Amino acid sequence: MCVRWQESLIVGHPRIDEDHRRILELANRLERAVASGQGHEVIGAVFCDLADYVVRHFSLEERLMERTSFPGAAEHRLEHDAFLRQLGDLVERNEITKGGIVHETCEFLNDWVASHVMGSDQALADFIVAHNGKVSRASEAEPANETEDRRLPKAVAETA
Repeated sequence: MCVRWQESLIVGHPRIDEDHRRILELANRLERAVASGQGHEVIGAVFCDLADYVVRHFSLEERLMERTSFPGAAEHRLEHDAFLRQLGDLVERNEITKGGIVHETCEFLNDWVASHVMGSDQALADFIVAHNGKVSRASEAEPANETEDRRLPKAVAETA
């Protein structure tokens, strides 16, 4: 079962928290689509929505890291890159198995929440809060090209 949003997942930055909540909602929507027997096309579309939203979220976090000179930015970005590679693999395998890996995807996301969100993202949010006067709301605005295509895994880009 995928992680459900709960207060203990709040890292303290409203936009990051909002994005995390939405990512978990999409993961749970994916799980419900499989449980209710919805077709492969619906499951694939939810997978793509999840991947697209994750890419946007990572872009936001990386802009915030850059604008605050977050000292852990390079390592944090490597974690994002690893996540996107794994998600791309899951999307590709979902295409092959026709929705047969949703439970594995939920396990992957549960592990991600436990390690990255509650660890790395919490450290980022704490740093941003500590440097509150140095970050403007403009830092959170969507970039002109809403996602960085270079970051979107090939399997995700092909199904989007």
